[in-house]
Amino acid sequence: MRKEIERLLAIIVVAAGINAAAAGEVSNISSIRLQLKFYIAEKDLQALQSLTEKNQPQNEFADEFAPKGKLKSPKKAFLLSLLLPGAGQFYAESKSKAKIFVGSEASLWLGFLAFRTVGSWKKSDYKNYALEHAGINPDGKDDQFYERLTFYDDRDQYNQFTRLFNGPAAPIYPESDYWNWEWDNVNSRAEYRDLRNQSKNAYRRSLYMLGLAGLNRIISAVDAFRGAKKFNRLKAFEQEQIGFHPGVSLFGSNRKVSLTITKSFF
Repeated sequence: MRKEIERLLAIIVVAAGINAAAAGEVSNISSIRLQLKFYIAEKDLQALQSLTEKNQPQNEFADEFAPKGKLKSPKKAFLLSLLLPGAGQFYAESKSKAKIFVGSEASLWLGFLAFRTVGSWKKSDYKNYALEHAGINPDGKDDQFYERLTFYDDRDQYNQFTRLFNGPAAPIYPESDYWNWEWDNVNSRAEYRDLRNQSKNAYRRSLYMLGLAGLNRIISAVDAFRGAKKFNRLKAFEQEQIGFHPGVSLFGSNRKVSLTITKSFF
């Protein structure tokens, strides 16, 4: 390779002197010899240029980087993070962001489970409290029944108020032990209401965790989409190739020495 470069430099020096040789007066014999040297030099340069072009890495890199498996699909990254936050970032080889989104997802689901657990505990607490302080029969009672315990001291009070506001045809609880309740004092009903509100708040916050988990998925998916596109841009930059193509024209009216620089992407 070193010899080829030295030959190229010699050719360029000879070519650079052609204008000076052409401007001066020389004998016919010297001119013929000079033209013959130029002809030989041009042939050598053409052979060198052919060898250089043959060794250009275009085909090699085209074969190496042509498979699309080395690039990342933004759509695939989007869908992966939509299914599991952080998966798209891992696919796009952004490991630090992947850890952040996976950690956020795990924290949100742990928060969801924690609030659901607290809500369930408080629900059991207020049911047991009503059993102890209002004498209810818990079998087969729905949430509406437990809600009415919050506002009325006993079953008869509820029946009276519902008839007053909704008319004689309003549904009431039958006068039987199964539907009966009576708080032992006003403070007990207030304590019951507080326990029930704690349970409801915990369940409500668990729904907030679900909403945040959904938002985390959307943010992660968008970030993964952009991350995959960024990865592809960096990969394209790495695959950028610059080629040098020397050229010389020693005959005719347009005598010149040229060096063409090309830039290609794969």
